[in-house]
Amino acid sequence: MKRNFAIESAKVVLALMVVGIHVDLFIDYDLYINFISVNGLFRIAVPLFFIINGYYFFNIKSYPDFKVWLKRILSLYILWMTIYAYFWIRNHHGDLISSYEFLKILLIGYHHLWYISGMIGAGVISYLLRDRIKVGMAFSISLFVIGVVLQYVYNGVFSIGQLNIESNYYYRNFLFLAFPFFYIGYLINNFNLHEKISGFNFYLFIIVALATSILEVVLLLKLGGSGLDYDVYFSLIVFVPIIFMTLLNSGRTINSIYLSQISTSIYLVHPICLLIMKKLDVVNSLALMVGTISLSLVASVFLIYIKRLSKIRFIL
Repeated sequence: MKRNFAIESAKVVLALMVVGIHVDLFIDYDLYINFISVNGLFRIAVPLFFIINGYYFFNIKSYPDFKVWLKRILSLYILWMTIYAYFWIRNHHGDLISSYEFLKILLIGYHHLWYISGMIGAGVISYLLRDRIKVGMAFSISLFVIGVVLQYVYNGVFSIGQLNIESNYYYRNFLFLAFPFFYIGYLINNFNLHEKISGFNFYLFIIVALATSILEVVLLLKLGGSGLDYDVYFSLIVFVPIIFMTLLNSGRTINSIYLSQISTSIYLVHPICLLIMKKLDVVNSLALMVGTISLSLVASVFLIYIKRLSKIRFIL
């Protein structure tokens, strides 16, 4: 099966950006650079991943195909939630978590695995709205706006009456973050939008979108300071689809799935690799980044090997 080389390569870069977020890259060098990278540039990673997934989800037309897709993603999610169970099944006191906490983590996802649960929810909604494109467009944009507003309230950028957001779970989930970008990918494929963009006006649009994204990040840095975390920005709803369509229009293809498997592996195992580095008393963020990526790449080789030789088909 031929794959778009630019997109496959971008997946690896996006996975490395996620690692950069979790090691809090440059935090011990410069707070401004740290914020611009970790809370700015690197935040295109998850939305772009969702757009890529949504674009290819468009090919799922029938209910049997949808069941196959859902089974695969659910199996991946259950397997990795089980692998990481050691880290979430008990509270800070060493006791088993309550039934409520168990169900909450199971539904939302532990740490980085929220992405998979988000993709499941986004896929289900997209399938249900497959024949109601206009409703889906309005629904996705509305949910995106609500999600970003909730995030800004959570970070104290502004307030809405007595509304109090106590956790990023309220906006970083399948409904307010995953589905909007997933569905944008779906729409790009549905309308072949990437084939309708070209020329000077498109590149001008890229520059404007990039400038708007930078302006929003800098503005939030001025308003809230460098100690806050942001998962998404208003401007990303335009900037990230443009990045994706630019990659999509690249003509070069490859017949290998390895880049995709490496990016998935890095995403799935890097928290364990990061923990190992911290146990080795590595504290410098750049050293943590290099060490975590190195261990993740080694782990990726083993995971790909296991997938090829074993019956654990859904490990990646």
